[in-house]
Amino acid sequence: MSKTGLCGLWLLLLASTEVYAAQVMEEVVVTATRSEKLFRTNPWSVSVLNKEQLQAQTGDQLADVLRDLPGLLVSDAGQAGQKRIRIRGEEARRMALLIDGQEFIDHREVGVPLLVDTANLSRIEVVRGPASVLYGPKAMGGVINVITTGEHASPLDGRVSVNYNSATAGELYSGNLGGRAGDTDWQVSFTDNHQHERDTPDGNIENTAYTSRGYSASVRQFVSDHMFGIGIEKFESSSGVYVDPAVRFTPPFLDFGIDIPVRDRDKVRVDYRFSRSVGSLESVNVDAYRQTSDREFNTTTLVEPVPGLLVDTFIGTVSQLVSTGANVQSNWQFGSYHSVVAGFQYVGDVIDQNRHRTSETSGVPTTDETVLDSAKLNTNALYVQDDWTLTPSLSMLVGARTYAVDGRLTASTRLPVLPEFSDDETIASVALVYEVSPQTTLRANLAQGYIYPSLLNLAIGAFAGPRFVNPVATLKPESSITQEVGMRFADERFTVDATLFHTRADDYIDHVSCQATDNCLTAADEIYKNVGQATSFGVEVFAQVELDAFDLYTNLTWLRRHKNDEGVDTYNTGVPRLSGRLGVRRELRRAIDLDVFTRFESSADETEATRSGFRTSRYPGFVTVNANLGWSLRNRYRFRLGLGNLLDKRYSSATENLLAPGRHIMARLAVDL
Repeated sequence: MSKTGLCGLWLLLLASTEVYAAQVMEEVVVTATRSEKLFRTNPWSVSVLNKEQLQAQTGDQLADVLRDLPGLLVSDAGQAGQKRIRIRGEEARRMALLIDGQEFIDHREVGVPLLVDTANLSRIEVVRGPASVLYGPKAMGGVINVITTGEHASPLDGRVSVNYNSATAGELYSGNLGGRAGDTDWQVSFTDNHQHERDTPDGNIENTAYTSRGYSASVRQFVSDHMFGIGIEKFESSSGVYVDPAVRFTPPFLDFGIDIPVRDRDKVRVDYRFSRSVGSLESVNVDAYRQTSDREFNTTTLVEPVPGLLVDTFIGTVSQLVSTGANVQSNWQFGSYHSVVAGFQYVGDVIDQNRHRTSETSGVPTTDETVLDSAKLNTNALYVQDDWTLTPSLSMLVGARTYAVDGRLTASTRLPVLPEFSDDETIASVALVYEVSPQTTLRANLAQGYIYPSLLNLAIGAFAGPRFVNPVATLKPESSITQEVGMRFADERFTVDATLFHTRADDYIDHVSCQATDNCLTAADEIYKNVGQATSFGVEVFAQVELDAFDLYTNLTWLRRHKNDEGVDTYNTGVPRLSGRLGVRRELRRAIDLDVFTRFESSADETEATRSGFRTSRYPGFVTVNANLGWSLRNRYRFRLGLGNLLDKRYSSATENLLAPGRHIMARLAVDL
């Protein structure tokens, strides 16, 4: 189907009349404003996946669950088992991943992988666009808040399930169990995921197998108006990394390989909530956590600098990031028309990294060196959000956050002088919501975004292939400003949620070739610098019409992104202009439903600076046909069958390095206990 045909079909849907029904507009969401607010009157661009929608998914990773939301693109960096999400074209490192409101911190260049135990998911809320005012310096592009199972209503309930994916001959086993006994609420969960090499129309792709295991447990104790909670999480994963032959075997490389044998996360958290009105004070929430992230990352390179001379190099990086965080939030109500959210947040990161590099020249050992680095970064912030009902139909939210950031390289075998770094910044946001009628709501907002450089950027550095990327302690923070206008409409048959947005971002950090004045370790190395800026604008639409026999729906994103980076001034940024999903759902009979849909992307070009000039890559567009069939028996036994890429089309997303699976089956059997 051509892009013109896709646009025509979408316009036909809107004229005649995702998975958002009208009742979604009346759901309560909390992530966008850190307080309970109806979806319909929320001033920010929000997507919600509730428990029913999550239980209908057949994918084995969180990224697969989020793939079809507007404004979101999946990024894999060649890592099938550690996918990431880009929001509105922003790199994954400019997105905050929260688990029950607490951030999963990651300082790596490609952003935080979605390493989450999927057995215990209750709800996912996504904020598209800057949320730095409420959620800190990784939320410039948006926020994904994964909400696990809440309080239980019965003494014992749970679910066990098994997933199968024919594209990887892989299985996922999961289960959760929980309940409430008097004033005590508890839950435990697990997942065990084994996926083999991906099968595509071109055959199996090497180095795409991955495994993961997740465990979690929590207990909450209720005493009058108080709640005390404690929880633990553990997630273990390993993943192969596919390197495109265009990189792997292109001079100077005779071979280039990457491996990630360890990517683990351990976390302990405590929570407290006081929920009784005392004067204007409505509630107080306190949470704290300690999270440890372990990572092993290995690269091997074989080069021939001169004919007949082979240099074989191994670089093994072992690192541990320990993040300690706390948040104290108070909610206030002043009369019927004025509420305030105010809080203090602290995050302390400590990273220890060991890099071991060995090389042989034509079989003779020439290099054996170990580099040890340790660094820390502390972020303190105060935030406030003021919510006013100005008239019965008009409300305004004003928010602000002030940061104090400081850190230093605490130990290093590379440098004789250990640099320090710090920053103070205040950012703000403002939003208006106008209820035209009970069915129609208009919204407009303006928000600043802010990202402080990572510890790799500032203090430790990283390897990009055989080259070391030198850190720079004087890097400036990245910043952005976003304007949005939107409309939500819902009646008994038709639902639409549309957003028009524009973002300008400055001082993007990237690694570039070292110059003579940069004081790099070697002249062939690279260095982090503030080199770029970007402007993004586009439209996001959810639409659904409920007809007598079936429902028609669409999720659609139109996005344009312009960058000025390393002398490249272009709209060729590797992001498709048009992407989304079009589908029709029908309930065949009671407890049986069918969903037939297409996924699509337009083509995309990407122009990048290289050591020898400029290079433009082209990513073809695609349209795939897919189907999901669901069946429920006695509201206890549930079976989902997914049929992916029915036409066996050869394609990959513009933001993914891996060829997509060919025609395949995904099945899920779940039993409620």
